[in-house]
Amino acid sequence: MFGANSQFIFYGTGSYENPRVASLLEKARLPQLRFPGGKGANYYNWKTDRLYDDEWTREEPARSKAVDNKFNFSFAEFCKTQVALNSSGILVFNVIKDSLADAVGRLQNRLACGINIDYIELGNENMYMTQAQGHAGQGNATKYALWTSKIANALLQVKPDLKFSVPVHHHSSYSEDGWNGILAKQTYYHAACMHPYHTTETSIYDSFTVQLLFNARLSLEHYV
Repeated sequence: MFGANSQFIFYGTGSYENPRVASLLEKARLPQLRFPGGKGANYYNWKTDRLYDDEWTREEPARSKAVDNKFNFSFAEFCKTQVALNSSGILVFNVIKDSLADAVGRLQNRLACGINIDYIELGNENMYMTQAQGHAGQGNATKYALWTSKIANALLQVKPDLKFSVPVHHHSSYSEDGWNGILAKQTYYHAACMHPYHTTETSIYDSFTVQLLFNARLSLEHYV
């Protein structure tokens, strides 16, 4: 599965409450969307539908600005759109700050809106120190796995057929004691998420980018 990213908090587009976004989704009829996606997902407070206002969130100027601007991710509109289009969602959970009770409460809340959930993504790029604060393990894959496996087990009590995805590293070669090697030994997840970035201002459809994406997939299959 391949995807293109739009980080609403960076571009001033707003979020799913924007009629332009709703119109685009209606026309595109995408079968699946990731929410909230990107670095912001690691600092997302599902109870307020905004970023947490804390030290970790404010380590990055763009997130700090989003907090000051009271940026709202508009989950209610996201869910309404997904249900109307019969699309599904990948929900990226906050594994840095949220407790097990927070994670369970979030899943119950999201299921209540009627959305189809394909996967729970257990954090975003938590192999990087800048996204590995708190519970996420400070870049230590063993600590990350211990914590996120607890989240998975707690969520399975709510929805036994739930599936999980973990972030894998694409900037390093495979090693048994590296991030990917340690996670490869785990059995609590069903998929992996890799972000082989190309230049963010170029089209996802240019031939070089597509080739890069396919090569990333082949590399991952080789490791597996």
